[in-house]
Amino acid sequence: MFCLVAIPVFAAFVFNFNINGNLISAQASEPDVWCHHHPVGQVCAEQLKKKCDGDWEDGKCPTGGSGPTGSSGATGSTGSTGPTGASGATGDTGASGATGATGDDGISPTPTPDATPSATVCTENCGTPPTFAGSSTEAPKCGVKDVTQGVVNPHVYRKGDQAIVKWWNTAGNKAHIYYKLVDSADWQHSVTVDNTGYFVINGLGTRDFSFAVQQVDDCSGGVSVMSKVIVDGNTDGWVLFR
Repeated sequence: MFCLVAIPVFAAFVFNFNINGNLISAQASEPDVWCHHHPVGQVCAEQLKKKCDGDWEDGKCPTGGSGPTGSSGATGSTGSTGPTGASGATGDTGASGATGATGDDGISPTPTPDATPSATVCTENCGTPPTFAGSSTEAPKCGVKDVTQGVVNPHVYRKGDQAIVKWWNTAGNKAHIYYKLVDSADWQHSVTVDNTGYFVINGLGTRDFSFAVQQVDDCSGGVSVMSKVIVDGNTDGWVLFR
């Protein structure tokens, strides 16, 4: 009488021995395979499995797990042309040299009369300040702009040492991005960017960070309320934090 003992070796073969320790048979085990799962509107995920079944498809993610693409910012308006400067006045004519000394023959030379200084006659905008298109004699002004409303739907995608900060802009042409380590009491970093609703921050390392967004108008100086604080976590793949 004997019994079978199955011993896995190196996760590639299974060897069967009898009770006396003699090898009876060897079987190759099935290796794990790469599978990927990519639901619509979500980041693609990869995993080693015995079999790619259900919603899992064979192979790794086709795109390499890239993060979502940010939305494009609005195009700024073209600035108006500045006024033409007035012509400068002509400088005064220099004075004539001194009269020479009397010659050896005892006859004094005839002195040369001084030249009369001349000036350029003004023919345009003489004494009147230039005007700008669509205005009086005053320079253009920013006007009052309401940027008190905060951003909508701020969120962060994090992968390794990179973070993508996204939001829906509602006012202002610039945005302040604030970020810090989660255990810090004060904002340690900030950057001012165009208010496009998309900005990438690199070099975060493996630490967890907090983020916030504030809109601003760089002409009038108005600023919006700060967005809610978003706390992320260091990840190997793209993960959404709100």
